[in-house]
Amino acid sequence: MVRSLSNFFTGIMQRWMPDAFIFAIVLTLVVMVAGVFGGDNSPTQMVRFWGGGIWNLLAFSMQVVLTLVTGSILAQTDFVKNILRNLARVASTPTQAIVLMTVIAAVCFWISWGFGLIGSALMAREIARQVRGVHYPLLVASAYSGFVVWHAGLSGSILLKIAVDEGGAIIRRG
Repeated sequence: MVRSLSNFFTGIMQRWMPDAFIFAIVLTLVVMVAGVFGGDNSPTQMVRFWGGGIWNLLAFSMQVVLTLVTGSILAQTDFVKNILRNLARVASTPTQAIVLMTVIAAVCFWISWGFGLIGSALMAREIARQVRGVHYPLLVASAYSGFVVWHAGLSGSILLKIAVDEGGAIIRRG
């Protein structure tokens, strides 16, 4: 009954939910109309703002991509996998497993959100293998609870954006 109901609603969404690209086009048009009529800009100026503004995010977006890629690579090294496997052995009950997963996730996400994203998933899988009776959905939720601290960590988006000036060059002190 529940599965057929979920399949019914999934079918409706797959058939009638527009593609994300449609939302991007509609929102672009809404902003353009608002800029022309509410901001006293010409349509030509709005097109220039749209086309010229995206390049201001290039340095920041590359920092985000590098954070994700390097964090993922680090989390998948044999050295880190061995550490996570050994840490997973610390928990012997489901409650200990959830608490351990939450603490490890917070540390991983503080180091880097890219590392935390992959490292927490690997840790959750390892804990699930070693601790019998652990509630897997709760374990996964605790694995991603580390997102709460990542912005205060070493790879927070605000910190990365502050490190880049308006021209895209990295700010150097001293």
